[in-house]
Amino acid sequence: EAMAGYLEENYCRNPGGNGIEPWCYVYTNGTNCQKRYCDVCHFQQVSDKLPALVCAKEISANPNFCTTSVQKYACFKSCGLSQAPPVTTACPANFIPYKERCVFMSTTSATLKQAKDFCSSQGTNGNLFQVRNEDDQEFLARIKQETGVDSYTFISGQLKNGDWYFTDTNILMSYFNWTGSTSTNDIKSGCIILYKITSTTGRSFGWISTDCTSTSSTNSYVCQVDRMPTCGSPPIPSDGILVGANNSVYKLGDRVYVRCKYSTVVPDAPSVMLCKKTGWTTLNSACGVCPVGWMLRGNRCIFISKTALTWSDATTFCRFGGRNSSLIRMLNDDDQFYLRAWRQKYALDGDHTWISGQLISGIWFYSDSIIPMTYFNWTSSAAKNNPKYNCLYLYREPTTSGRNGGWVSSVCNSITAYPFACQIDAYFTSDNSLSDASTSCQDALSDNPNFCTDTRSLSTAAAFCYQSCGFTPGTAICTAPLSTTYTLTTPLPIISAGGTMTFACNSGYFYTGGDRNRACGLTGNLLGTELSCNNNPPSMTVGYYLLKSRLSTTPSKTVFCLDFDGYRVPINGKIVTWFTYCEKAGDITFLIYRKSGSTYSLQGSYNITCQPGLIWSYDVPSASQTKVQVDDIVGAYTAVSGIISMTDCSGRPDKFLMASTATAATITEALGITSFTKQTCMAPAISYKVQK
Repeated sequence: EAMAGYLEENYCRNPGGNGIEPWCYVYTNGTNCQKRYCDVCHFQQVSDKLPALVCAKEISANPNFCTTSVQKYACFKSCGLSQAPPVTTACPANFIPYKERCVFMSTTSATLKQAKDFCSSQGTNGNLFQVRNEDDQEFLARIKQETGVDSYTFISGQLKNGDWYFTDTNILMSYFNWTGSTSTNDIKSGCIILYKITSTTGRSFGWISTDCTSTSSTNSYVCQVDRMPTCGSPPIPSDGILVGANNSVYKLGDRVYVRCKYSTVVPDAPSVMLCKKTGWTTLNSACGVCPVGWMLRGNRCIFISKTALTWSDATTFCRFGGRNSSLIRMLNDDDQFYLRAWRQKYALDGDHTWISGQLISGIWFYSDSIIPMTYFNWTSSAAKNNPKYNCLYLYREPTTSGRNGGWVSSVCNSITAYPFACQIDAYFTSDNSLSDASTSCQDALSDNPNFCTDTRSLSTAAAFCYQSCGFTPGTAICTAPLSTTYTLTTPLPIISAGGTMTFACNSGYFYTGGDRNRACGLTGNLLGTELSCNNNPPSMTVGYYLLKSRLSTTPSKTVFCLDFDGYRVPINGKIVTWFTYCEKAGDITFLIYRKSGSTYSLQGSYNITCQPGLIWSYDVPSASQTKVQVDDIVGAYTAVSGIISMTDCSGRPDKFLMASTATAATITEALGITSFTKQTCMAPAISYKVQK
């Protein structure tokens, strides 16, 4: 998908949207800025990220480096890996696909103007072919030979103010293939032709300059057009307004933003539509049943504000929501329970909360209405009919006074500020009442099974994924699968769409793949991949999820022993591979301990020199492999700080990754440590593979 989008997330580094690669400006010659492209997907030519000598050393030391090592992609060229797969987008008739372009080789002759006019009429960004590098030059020579066009050929190139630019653009040329005798700085010869195939002077396929103004000179020519498809005007849903201009043509990867046309208390985050190969992504409703930031409850949308305001300001704030907006109306016990539960989730239960209610002539009405209230949940000491106390709030909790979550009357013009809750009418249309407003809901649930219930994503889920999250009647039901290798650990064996089940491997079985948490999808099937557990796995890799660049690094002269659940050796065997992610180059000694009581006995060690910036794997030679048994403990020692990437989790309340650490000035001292007196919460980027 990322390839199909042509680096669509990289427009911050390709602001013009021209081509498919991110780029930066390069300052050359003291005056000129040129674009330097970053060919991250190897569209133009394969390359190594690491120096060629480093790659050669790794390949020489490990015969399987290019097939099994995770860092093989840093030696893409040296390992002879293939380029990115070709794009399959169709080209115009008689054009052939070439990387991100479609190319036409003429077999007839034309003047330069005729050639340019023809090329520009053939498709998006039509122009003479731009030879940007050696790959392009070789490609051009090949198609000339294949088509048998043995004549001079117009290609893109135009001399302006002493610099060569691609024809009719402001893009400076950086690659040239001049023949030895051509003039490259004569304004009278400010265009470029490719030499014929046959040459007795060795100039085959070389470049020579030519007169741009000639109306009689004719040659063959090569055209290019963008291979990227386009989209027309986006289909905006009836409840949406396009943010910005509506263009007739959009390039692949372009985005448009659509906002809800109805006013809301919380400014909506605009919905996004993306131009893809298959057309625009679908957006059925810009508003959703509820705006972003609101939660659907029956036929109402509820917004709980964390900001404290006076009753008057809170009432004014809620009025701007439109759709019969007001402070939340507590209609029954369910509403009472709902608001109290959500206060707890938002950690607002320690403060009072303004709710709808106003005493007028001895009768309680819902605020901003003539609807009398019929449901009440007063605290025992509340002033129910005192005209001075003519507004309502929900009491904070917990409290020893017994008034938890009860109602208390207050002065409407009080300067006291509390959090508050608003309501508006839910917006049901034929577009959004029975289906999701976004086509990404099932993907979101697959990636994050708690998407519909996590407080960080619930408001978005309620606004756009009401069917996927089970907010509509008749939602799908999922049943927990039966397995002899794993067990359901959540209480309910049956859940509705958007709900989550959690599974764990049975005793004696080990995790080998799949998802421990799975959400219920719209079809009644659990999303994600079924958990895979094995009671006799031939090998296991432990801690691989920790391998990435983290916020901190390991300290100097420190031995750390990763003695916590999920990281100890899971099976009997030998450690055959170590993995790590380093922030800078340096020496690491991996350690293996066996614990008896409070004593740690060293079972083996392995030394490596780490390279920075990538996940590196280090296969241990068979003669150096250490035998391990279940519950053995791994660790590491670094004499210098800043090598291994690490997260310091000492600020977490659960502190689930508690490592035993000790100080050692030298590796000899480190190897002699048998006890650890200090506990440190840390997540180092270290992993290992144990094999039977």
